[in-house]
Amino acid sequence: MGLDVNRKTSEIEISALVDEFTYLNVQDSSHIGMTLSEIMSDIKSDLHNDSAYQVIRSALESHPEYGDLVLSSMSCHDGKPTDDLIQAVTFVNNSSDTREVYVSYRGTGDRRWVDNASGLIHNSECQNAAINYFD
Repeated sequence: MGLDVNRKTSEIEISALVDEFTYLNVQDSSHIGMTLSEIMSDIKSDLHNDSAYQVIRSALESHPEYGDLVLSSMSCHDGKPTDDLIQAVTFVNNSSDTREVYVSYRGTGDRRWVDNASGLIHNSECQNAAINYFD
């Protein structure tokens, strides 16, 4: 299928999706080099009720091509221990001509700001209030 990120919207959505990945309770180094779809299948039984898992799963249902992103690094495997499982993560789009790299840094502690990418699925109460204000 291949991932096409020619639209600016796609880049924003992918960035939000990569950001949400930092909130998953995963740190298995065997996931490095796997596609996002493969990782989600691998962790399904362990995290199917996790809110970050649900956000990513829903985004992939709407945009299955995003599942082609390949995990290239996770901060929990760089030899510098942190108080969280993942502080930074890198995904690569190998199917594009320019080989885009998406990096997300999580600056907050474990399970904080998990709603950052929930806008991929539906509008939040704050988003709806903003829409109503401008309408």
